[in-house]
Amino acid sequence: MRKHLTILCLLVLCAGCEKEVKTADIIPSLSVSPTSIDADGSSQVTVTAVMTDQAAADKRNVVFTTTAGSWAGGANGKVTIPAVYQNGQIVAVATLTAPSSETKITITAAAQATSINGDYQQTATVQANNVAPAKIHLEPSSLGIAANYAAEDTLTAKISGAKGGNASKGVKVLFEDNLGVTGGHFRQLQTTSDGTSKVSAIYGVPTLSSGTPVLLTVTVLDASGAKTNISDVVTLTIK
Repeated sequence: MRKHLTILCLLVLCAGCEKEVKTADIIPSLSVSPTSIDADGSSQVTVTAVMTDQAAADKRNVVFTTTAGSWAGGANGKVTIPAVYQNGQIVAVATLTAPSSETKITITAAAQATSINGDYQQTATVQANNVAPAKIHLEPSSLGIAANYAAEDTLTAKISGAKGGNASKGVKVLFEDNLGVTGGHFRQLQTTSDGTSKVSAIYGVPTLSSGTPVLLTVTVLDASGAKTNISDVVTLTIK
């Protein structure tokens, strides 16, 4: 009788037991392609989380997080993607846009679960590489400018890398004109490139004769602040 009671108790206890579920039982793999990208603010990485059929219905949404860059359709470094059947697998695919600064990106995929077994995640890394400046293009808001500071020109310069895309942010430049010490005036200077790889300034000139040409130059500076051979020139004409 005692033996039968012991067996019965064990059966009751085991009935309440839940099989230990490991991360590999829910998200066996997380892959990124490519694993190395330009830090240009526009290159993209495809991130794929593979789920198993052991993932319960409440675990079929995958939450992707990142330490840098931005998700398509996401915000604040996070996006939630529903897993779907694709080529015989259950997958969730997200797209990450590169940051504009060099960094090692850590990406995490976790099951969005309402059960107690919700903390299943995989991690992958992507290297975002610095894109050095190779070219700069200066664009004035107008090629004609009024003298005596009666009107001003907005100058915007776009910096690009060797491949033609954006250079990484943080490039420093110098704006100059050819008028010497009595020359024009630059204000609202943004001389360090932002995430769009642009710099800018507002420019005005003193009293000059109509038709006088004014040469404006923007030059990329190196890490020590010295001028490089990367520059562009535009000519404004006094109205």
